[in-house]
Amino acid sequence: MAPTPGTDEIAEAWPSLALKFYEILLGAALTPTDHHALARSEAAQALLCEHVAARTEGRDLFHAAASLGRILAHENASPTLTATVLDGLRQAAIDTDAEPWIFTRLPALRAALFEAYTAGIRESCRLVAEKAWEWPWCAVRLGNDRYAICAGHPEEDPVVLGEWADRVASSLARAGARGVLVEGSANAKAAIVDALAVAGIAVEKPATRRSLRLPWSF
Repeated sequence: MAPTPGTDEIAEAWPSLALKFYEILLGAALTPTDHHALARSEAAQALLCEHVAARTEGRDLFHAAASLGRILAHENASPTLTATVLDGLRQAAIDTDAEPWIFTRLPALRAALFEAYTAGIRESCRLVAEKAWEWPWCAVRLGNDRYAICAGHPEEDPVVLGEWADRVASSLARAGARGVLVEGSANAKAAIVDALAVAGIAVEKPATRRSLRLPWSF
C-alpha cells in the first residue's frame, strides 16, 4: 500500500491534475452550453482533483464527485459530457503521473456523480414544470379587470399550494383584477379561492350553458 502523500506533495500535485482534467473536459464539450457548464464547475473539478491527489477515502471523496454532478446538471451539461467526466479524470491522472490509486475507485465515483446528476436533472425539470403554473402563465385576461386562472398546480402539499396561491393573488391585485374565474384541480382551486378572498378579489362563477330552444320544440 502506497503511503499517503504529504501536504507539500498534495499542494504540488493537484493544481496540475486539475488543469489537465479541465483541458480534457474542454475537448469533450461539443456545445456552448457544455463549455458554460465546465466554466461554472471549475471549483468542483478542482476539489475533486485535490481529493484524488490527497488520496482521500470515504465520504469527502464521493461528496466531491456528487457536487460536480449536481453542478453539471444545474448548468444543463449534456449527458454525453457528463459520461466522459471520470474518464477524463482517469486520463488526467495518467498524464500527470498521479498514482493508480484512483483507478480502483472510478466505479464508485461514477455512481456518485451520476446519481447526483440525475437527481439534479429531475429537480430542474420539476422547477420548469412548476413555473408553468406561476403568474402570468396561469392567467388569461378576459378584458378590463377580469381574469381567468388555470389552477392546475400539481403539488399536493397545502403549504406549497398556499404559497403559490398567495403569489398569484398578489400578482392579480397588482394587475388591478376585480373579478377572477378559477378552474382546475380541487386542491389548487381551493387555495386560489382562499387567497383571492384575502386579497379582496371576487371569484366569479362560470357561466351556465343554456340549451337552444327552437320555436317549434315542445
